Amino acid sequence: MTAFSSLGARLYTWFHGDPVSNRLVIALAELGPEDCVLDVGCGPGAAVSGAAELIGARQVAAVDPTLAFVERIRSRVPGVDVREAEAESLPFADDTFTVVWSISAMHHWADRAAGLAETVRVLAPGGRLLLIESALRKAGHGITPEQADQVMRELRALGLAEVDAADHRVRRRKTYTVIKAVAAA
Repeated sequence: MTAFSSLGARLYTWFHGDPVSNRLVIALAELGPEDCVLDVGCGPGAAVSGAAELIGARQVAAVDPTLAFVERIRSRVPGVDVREAEAESLPFADDTFTVVWSISAMHHWADRAAGLAETVRVLAPGGRLLLIESALRKAGHGITPEQADQVMRELRALGLAEVDAADHRVRRRKTYTVIKAVAAA
C-alpha cells in the first residue's frame, strides 16, 4: 500500500473523512455493548470514531500501514488502540475481536490471502467479519463479482460460516459490495 505523508493524510481526511461506507459498516455490524471491534486499514478513522461513540473507545482497535493516519486517529479518538500495521501481520492475539471489518482497503493488501487469514485469526468464535469494497465491473480500486466470489471461497476455506456477499447501493451512482462472514462458535 502506498503510504501517505502527513499532508497527504490531512488532505485525504478532508476529502474522505466520513464516507457513506463508514456509516454502512457501522449499521451492518449491529454493534452491541459486548463487542470488541478491529478496523483493518482504518484510513482517517471515521468508522473507528463511529464505533467508539457506540460501544466506547476502549473496545475499539484499528490498524493502518500509514503512520500519518495512525497519528490522526490517536488525536481524533483518544482511548482507541490504534497501531501502524499491515493486514498481513496484525499485532493482536488470536480470537481477540467479536467484529473485524475492512472498508475500501482490501484491494490495497499486498497479499490478500495472508490478510484474510490474519483477520480470521484475530476473530473470536462467533465473531463477524465485514469486508466492504466499491462494486466494480472490471478490476481496479474496489472488487468485481468474480473477485468477491474468490474472497468468499477463501473465507470458507479458512473455516468461516455464513459467508455471503451483497451489493448495497448508497447513492445514485455508488454501490458497495459487502462480504459478511461469521466465525464458527
